[in-house]
Order: sequence, then structure tokens, then C-alpha cells
Amino acid sequence: MSIKKPIIVYFTKYTDAGPSSRYRSYQYKSYIESSDFIVKLKPLFPTKYILDLYGKGKKNWIILLPQYIKRFFEIIFLRNYDIIFIEYELFPYMPLFFEKIALIGKKNIILDYDDATFHTYDDSSSKIVRKLLGNKIYKLVKNASLIITGSPYLTDVLQKENNKIVEIPTSILYSNYLLRNKVELQKNDDVFKIGWLGSKNTSVNVIPLRDILIKLQEKYTIELILVGFDKQLLPALKGVNYNYIQWDSNTEVETITSFDIGIMPLNENRFNYGKCGFKLIQYMACGVPTISTPLPANIKINKSGKNLFASSNEEWLNAFEKVINNKEYFKEIVGNENSKIIEQDYCIEANGKKYIDCFKGLLS
Repeated sequence: MSIKKPIIVYFTKYTDAGPSSRYRSYQYKSYIESSDFIVKLKPLFPTKYILDLYGKGKKNWIILLPQYIKRFFEIIFLRNYDIIFIEYELFPYMPLFFEKIALIGKKNIILDYDDATFHTYDDSSSKIVRKLLGNKIYKLVKNASLIITGSPYLTDVLQKENNKIVEIPTSILYSNYLLRNKVELQKNDDVFKIGWLGSKNTSVNVIPLRDILIKLQEKYTIELILVGFDKQLLPALKGVNYNYIQWDSNTEVETITSFDIGIMPLNENRFNYGKCGFKLIQYMACGVPTISTPLPANIKINKSGKNLFASSNEEWLNAFEKVINNKEYFKEIVGNENSKIIEQDYCIEANGKKYIDCFKGLLS
């Protein structure tokens, strides 16, 4: 006699073309299903919307209304499920009323956050958004069966509304990052490569480093490698010796491996405090040392205490020079310890079980 497998329905924000959905949901599908669950994925925004957003830098609002209507009826008439897993919220920029209607009678609801989306509302420049949506996320989480967060800041804020909370960092499939142990990259040792990996939305955080990098060039031969950077912001880096590379999943790991240092500068605001430090995780998985802004998740990831932090211009300049002048130490000692940290604590192989435990805990 066969035993019915529990069904988890994921209401993701994006398809697997969206980084947050890919890393928080899609990449766990096979792992979760290998533990006797059935996973169904129901994205809100289609791939075309994502490609327009990341490729052209614009939101295609025309295709969104049908998607909202489709989602509303998908969840209203959802019957065959055991757990509902929601990334952020069901209907972004819509009042809480629609979420309440859609979730009437629904049980075992998990809400997942890897960004401080509540601050896109309560810190919005629009008075209307602040008025209508400022408390939406806080109210939404109150009645959830479980909250999953990706960073200490998110945990601290949301546990004030609901103490049924688990922190699971955004993770990588570690086996994909073992390229660094298999490929000998041809590197110009005379050029110190400073690597940044990000998106159009986070590109603005690099601009404040311009004067520091120009000053650094007066003493050292450096190259700033920009992966996924917003091309429209490149003129703001005039005078910096940079190399723009379009993001490509097929070459991402190889590119990161070429970095001498991986950087994650962030403007210190409430939204960025919720960041999960995922770029640091990717750098570290490739055995690359890091310099980052000392925000909560970044500090927590630095378990060896050997990666560097910087806030002011002087701190960034000193951090760069420290790595340049101790290149072998940071490459061999810090880099190797970084990859071990990720293997132990920030990969699917390590964190998949945490999700399974959450699901089994709800169903029991």
C-alpha cells in the first residue's frame, strides 16, 4: 500500500530566472522531493517580465494584471496541498485585504523573506504607499504558521510579530563551485583584480568607491571587474580601470574564481540591513577573500573573523592595501577557510535538511 506524499505548493515571486526565487525555492525542489514530498511551483512574474527588468531595466506592467488575477484564483481554489510556501507576499503593492481573502480557510502557511521587503513599503518616498502598505508585511506575518528568514536583521524584526521563526541563509549548490579546484586559470599576477558581482538594483552601491579606486591606482595596478553591473551607471566610474562583464550562469564561477578580492559595499540603510550577504557566500565558495560593509548578515558569515570590513573611505582604502600587500595570505589561508565555511553552513547540502525539518514540524 503506497503512502500519500505531502504536497508543498510554492507561490514564488519569480520563475527560476529570478535570483531570489531560484536560490530560495527552485534549487531545493529535487532535494525536497527526494525526502518524500511533492513540490509544485507557481511563480507570479513570468520570465519575460524578469528579462525586461534585469535586461532593459524597466518593469513591464502590462503583463502583470493577468498574472495577479491568475494567482488570486490559483490560491482561492487550491485544495490539494499540505503546505503553502509564499515568498514575501502573494500580491506585491496590493493592500492586505486581497491576501486575507485569498488565504481564508488555508492552513500551514509559511512566509519566506530574504530581503527587508517591509521597508520598501514603510520607507517608501510615496505617502500613499506608506499609508496603504506600511504595515502590510508586519500584519501578514502575525498569522503565518511559520516564518523563514535569510538574515539576522530580518529575524530580529519579524520575530516581534511572530515567534514561530527559523533563520535559513540563502545558500548555493556547493558542487557547482568546485570548479576552483579543477581549473587552472591564467591570471596576470601583476594586476590585482577587485571583483564585484551584483545586479542593476545594487550597482549604485559601487559608485561611492570611485575616488578610493582612483587613489589606489596611483600606487598599484588594479582592475575592477564588474559582473551584472548597470551599464547606465558606468560613466559614474570614469577614471577607474574597470572591466564590464555581462552576467552568465555558465561562466559565473570561473569569473569569480579570477578575483583576488570580492567586494560587497552597501549603503547603510534599513533595506540593506536585511540583506543576506549572498554575494559574499558566492565569493567565499570560490575561495576568494572578501571586503564588505559590516551589516548583520555579512558579519555573521565571516565565521573565521579573517575577512575584512569597511565603512568609511579610509577603511576601504586600508582594507584594499592590506589585501594587496598580503596577497598570498588572503589567497591561501583566508580563501581556503572561506570555502570550508560555505561547505559547512551555506550550501544546499547543509541547509536542505533545515527546510525538511520545518515542513515535517508543521505536519506533525
